Amino acid sequence: SFVASNNILLIGTKKGYLIRYDMATDTVQEMILSRRGEDKIHKVFMDPSGDHSIVTCHNSSNFYLHRSRQKPVLLQKFKNVRLESVAWNKQSDSSSTAEILCGTSKGVIYETSISSSGKEQYFKQVFDLKQSVAVSGLQIEFFPPSSMDDSSGGDSGKSTKYFVNAATPTRHYQFVGGPTFELMFANYESNPAFVELPGNLEYSELHFFSKYHGERARTCAWLTGAGIYFGTLVFGSQSPGDKVIADYKLIPYPVDESSRNRSDSELGVPPLSLVMTEFHFLLLYAHRVVAVNSLSQQVVFEQSFLLSRRSNDRLIQCSRDVRTNTNWLISENSIYQVLANNEGRDIWKLYLERAKFSEAMENCQDMAQEEIVSNAEADYHFAHGSYGVAAEKYANSSTRSFEEVTLKFVEQDAGDATMKYLQCKLKNIPPADKTQRTMICTWLTEIYLDKISSLKQPGADVGENEIFDDLVSEFHAFIYDYSASLNRNTTLDLLSSYGRMDDLLHYAEVINDWECVISYYIQNSAYEEALEVLRFQNEHGLMEEIYYKYSPILMHFIPSDTVDMLIDIPALNPVRLIPALMRYRPELLKDSNPLWRKDVGPNTREQNHVVRYLEHCVKRRKNKDPAIHNYLISSYTKEPDETNLLRFIEDSSASGSPCFDLKYALRLCHQEGKTRACVKILSIMGLFEEAARLALTIGTEAAKEIAEAAEPEQRKGIWLLIERHAIETERNIEKAMDILKSTDCSSIEDILPFFPNEVRIVDFRDEICTSLDEYNRTIEQLKSEMDDYTRSANLIRRDVNDMRNHSTHITTNYKCDLCLKRILNHQFCVFPCSHVFHGSCVSAHVKESLSYYSSEDRDEKSDSTQLPPSVSVVAPKRPSSSDLDSISNECLLCGTLMIDSVQQPFIRSIDASVVASWAV
Repeated sequence: SFVASNNILLIGTKKGYLIRYDMATDTVQEMILSRRGEDKIHKVFMDPSGDHSIVTCHNSSNFYLHRSRQKPVLLQKFKNVRLESVAWNKQSDSSSTAEILCGTSKGVIYETSISSSGKEQYFKQVFDLKQSVAVSGLQIEFFPPSSMDDSSGGDSGKSTKYFVNAATPTRHYQFVGGPTFELMFANYESNPAFVELPGNLEYSELHFFSKYHGERARTCAWLTGAGIYFGTLVFGSQSPGDKVIADYKLIPYPVDESSRNRSDSELGVPPLSLVMTEFHFLLLYAHRVVAVNSLSQQVVFEQSFLLSRRSNDRLIQCSRDVRTNTNWLISENSIYQVLANNEGRDIWKLYLERAKFSEAMENCQDMAQEEIVSNAEADYHFAHGSYGVAAEKYANSSTRSFEEVTLKFVEQDAGDATMKYLQCKLKNIPPADKTQRTMICTWLTEIYLDKISSLKQPGADVGENEIFDDLVSEFHAFIYDYSASLNRNTTLDLLSSYGRMDDLLHYAEVINDWECVISYYIQNSAYEEALEVLRFQNEHGLMEEIYYKYSPILMHFIPSDTVDMLIDIPALNPVRLIPALMRYRPELLKDSNPLWRKDVGPNTREQNHVVRYLEHCVKRRKNKDPAIHNYLISSYTKEPDETNLLRFIEDSSASGSPCFDLKYALRLCHQEGKTRACVKILSIMGLFEEAARLALTIGTEAAKEIAEAAEPEQRKGIWLLIERHAIETERNIEKAMDILKSTDCSSIEDILPFFPNEVRIVDFRDEICTSLDEYNRTIEQLKSEMDDYTRSANLIRRDVNDMRNHSTHITTNYKCDLCLKRILNHQFCVFPCSHVFHGSCVSAHVKESLSYYSSEDRDEKSDSTQLPPSVSVVAPKRPSSSDLDSISNECLLCGTLMIDSVQQPFIRSIDASVVASWAV
């Protein structure tokens, strides 16, 4: 017996020797079970990991061998049981086999679990086939977790669900259930279902195949006398009694053409052993190996073995290492490895011939093969009328031209399939291919519109309306997803030509073409909806140009809501909104606009919305733009009341220079007859006399306010203007005299020329007398001042004459009051106070004193370095002009330099060395 698992070969010989060859470490271990002749090895079993092995002998003794041990352990509980098959558990580890099943030569199935030390945890019978025949094949597989349900017992999603496959030489059993083997087999105690095939073989094999280690088995193969029973494992929601093997078939054994005419021909003879790969069966005969394709059932490989010349040397058994995916053969004297290179290279063709396109696609090895499969599948579905499926497959093809495929669908009048093809094709086109994407998107748009138009019929039932709504929603989603690939003008023309205004608006919103949306609403007099779109723009990204473009129309029809919107958007430039504000004509709206009543309401009908917006800009936003202020002035002048106008002018002038154009405002106020505003503006301009003249048309009090606010040099003229107005225009002498008394800028003699000739002097005699008395007092005061000036002049004249004859006597022992050296040795100067100094000492002292002052004060002090007439300069030699420039005009000890020196510090900041000398 022979088995291969995880790079380990385990061989049981006729003489009772057990040989273990570890290919990973290239080590061979030879063990003997017993020296008794009856302990001949019957079969060896090894789990896929290579950790656990079981050896059964002809005398029904059984041994356990762990990978880490070199001596088998006798299994005491397996006494008198000869094993024919073992189903290993995928959940086992190196410490234990977990729950495994053992099939015996008497048709009984046991459950056991063996630890790594060789101790059986338990050994119990779980099922009896009730016929004395060997269980030659036994396999276990687990259902996926999603397939577990309450039928297996226990909680859903947590219990274990098994599929157990058992085989004898002529019968095949399937068991489904759980969560334990015992409970599972309990469901099959009475009349278990099985598949029976004819044959007289005394041996059989059962194999599961999974491509990767740990993967759930995909297929199974049962070696029988009639052929290979082959099927696919489909795990679903099966319950006890259901089948797991599907698409089963019986594959006959190949014919040996070379031996057909021989009496000992192996024609149709079952093989000695079987190995199942992904796409082939490896059949082992005594002197040859045959590979049969499981799909085509054809022989694809045959190899004869020229073994030893001894007649007893022949092939015995084959085995597959599921971990390493290698195949092994053993003869009486040799071991062989069968290599399969690129086993599945032509499998896709076989699947393709059987129209199994998904399997063919899975086994393609390059893009060219995938393209062939895809085209074949598309043609197959097209030929069978499945145009929708064909459209999806054609879209994945890169060799079928776009024109060819679309013409095929157009000829069949398969509009839905054409649409499906275009949609799938569009997903496969890269974004860089803009031209083709635009073409397909445009075509799809037209197809959508055509279908929508055909569905929108009057009197349609509820079901048709639901289909229509779903199609419109699908179309809107298409526009949203592929808006970047649609040509704007072409798409708008298509939508307009079909009259689908809702779709047009949706597309415009998707591409942010808000102008199109707003234009549509405005053309249909839906001004409120257009305004809502503009409000939406403010919330999701401002586009200023749209506001400037459409505000004039909205301002004309719904001024109140429009102004509310503009106030809420501080980013807008009010100057650019002036054209919109100018469209506001409340006097026209009352008669022509049906929305007027709704817009203004009973309490705000007379409210000027332009003024409201401009006041918001000026007062709230502190806008200083002259255009805004000028337009607000213009709006105020249209109001019948001057209150707002005057308040605005006063507020503007109070904060400094007004922002509006004074001349422009004056002209507007004059045109609209706003006299008080004109007076105010003229006053701001400094034209007080003109303001007073205009104020006199309003009243004398207004003119008086102008006179009080005028400049002092202008007040007399303005008061005379007011008094003259009272005399000449109002003919009110008493009022003129009251005005004269209220100000001291004019006198009676100033207004006498304004009196008419018929006026008698007796009426204002007191005022004339008062004025004459005032003149007399002024004359007397002037005479007194003249006398004082004359006396002062005489005193000054006498002092000058005295100074001309003033002299100072200097003796030879006079010394400089600064350096205390004799004065006559150098140029010197004598002051009237009798202090005498050398000229050089004066210059040095002045410069030292000036160093304490700033540059401006120093320049001012330097102006006093000129010699006054009261200073006498005496020198033994003629002094130069540079020497005289440095002489002070004041005595250094009696003048301002000495007085200012009181504020000077004792130590200057530049005398750092002096300061440092005082450091402790």
